[in-house]
Amino acid sequence: MTDDGRAVLTDFNAAELSARITSDIVVQARPTGGFFKQFVVGTLPYMAPELLRSVRGAAFTPSCDVYSLGILLNEIGTQTIPYSDALTEQVKLQTILEARYNCDSLTAAITAQQLRPKQPSETTGALAALAQLACQCWADAASERPEAAQVQSSLDLLVGDVGLLPKGADELFLPALATNCVDAPPPVQAIAGSAPGQRQSHRGVGSFESAASAVRRMAEMTAAAGLEESRAAVEETAGARGKDRMEDRYVLQQSGGLTLAAVFDGHNGDTAADFCAASLPAELLRAWSPSAEPTDDSSMAAALCTAFVSLNDRFLSEFPLDESGTTAIAVLCTPTRIVVANAGDCSCMLWRGEELESLSHEHTAELAEERARVLAAGGSLSTTADGKVRVGGVIQVTRCIGDRKLRAFGLSAEPELRAVERIPADRALIVACDGLWDVMPRARVLHCLNNTAQSPDMIAKRLLFEAVDRGSTDNITVIVVLF
Repeated sequence: MTDDGRAVLTDFNAAELSARITSDIVVQARPTGGFFKQFVVGTLPYMAPELLRSVRGAAFTPSCDVYSLGILLNEIGTQTIPYSDALTEQVKLQTILEARYNCDSLTAAITAQQLRPKQPSETTGALAALAQLACQCWADAASERPEAAQVQSSLDLLVGDVGLLPKGADELFLPALATNCVDAPPPVQAIAGSAPGQRQSHRGVGSFESAASAVRRMAEMTAAAGLEESRAAVEETAGARGKDRMEDRYVLQQSGGLTLAAVFDGHNGDTAADFCAASLPAELLRAWSPSAEPTDDSSMAAALCTAFVSLNDRFLSEFPLDESGTTAIAVLCTPTRIVVANAGDCSCMLWRGEELESLSHEHTAELAEERARVLAAGGSLSTTADGKVRVGGVIQVTRCIGDRKLRAFGLSAEPELRAVERIPADRALIVACDGLWDVMPRARVLHCLNNTAQSPDMIAKRLLFEAVDRGSTDNITVIVVLF
């Protein structure tokens, strides 16, 4: 957007004048698009169906660009990312009833069912005209789409020769723009290392200087500096859900004798999990009272509890339009103490001697005490087709962060707390989401621990691959802290 409010379309990448295109043209593909001979690369919601149908890549023609322009015009009119509000009739029974498309199912719907983005509800005026033009541009058959010159003529009639909105159109467009741009929360800082073509996000916060500083300061408060650190590693995979539905995030920070390990298992989007992973260390530091005995169980537990509730309150306040949520588990480990805070169905296991001891409970509506708490808060419970009891008939967990629309059903962000004193027989901590625990019995986890090289990264890899082999259909994140 220019200073005078004009929109400029940029990043044409491999665009070329049609007069210069020859049969042997080769343009090196780049992460955001382009083409390499007959293999077309692009961003799925904007790609013409003929490109998606072809196994080896269809010829890229001007009509493909007209299709993409139609999707963009509709995005301008609706102020909605294409297909972000599209729901499939094939509901998946995850932590929350999941009806969104992934890349594969969206491709099939666009090509076979002619699915297109939702159009504006306006039936008259500028938005209606824009919607009609977009609909013409995204016709399934390339021959039915208008040529670019025809689109330009239609746009000229719509916006006027001097590029101004027609009379009254500012009442339709400008309030939405003001709401989305002026009042929107500042973007969460991103780090390098995100998958190409995906929104940059916090896979973990190991590279955040602010997070590392927070943990160092907490380590100083524990007076544990100079003591031998535990060894720790993390492994994660999107699994069968696909890379575009990777909603797990984690925190793994160590300094001095202090380890902070946390897993956030997102659902209905990754924004809540992303926010929590980026914000947990600083929230924890703010909640940890300098006047308290730093290694006292109660002070660490109180800090974790306060941090969880604060993360929920901040997320709901700073992301007023987002409906995603996340379960959360966080562990603070010093040379003498282990303190666990859990809200949801992630779990922490302590490898002590020859046994695995659970340091957390899964908070689901299957538990009598959780059902009673939900009902006392005015919520409702019902059993869905998978045989699981769900809050409001929608969500399986009873404690989580976010989930704006479901909070009225009695969900809580307050974690359950557990503190244990470390003993010489303690060998490791395993912190993971339900994608691991749903398919890995405790006996099998113990077998892997006893029969894998005693390296945290090797153990984490072993557990993750075993879960995949056993048919886990969810995202999997596993952290191993080896004492």
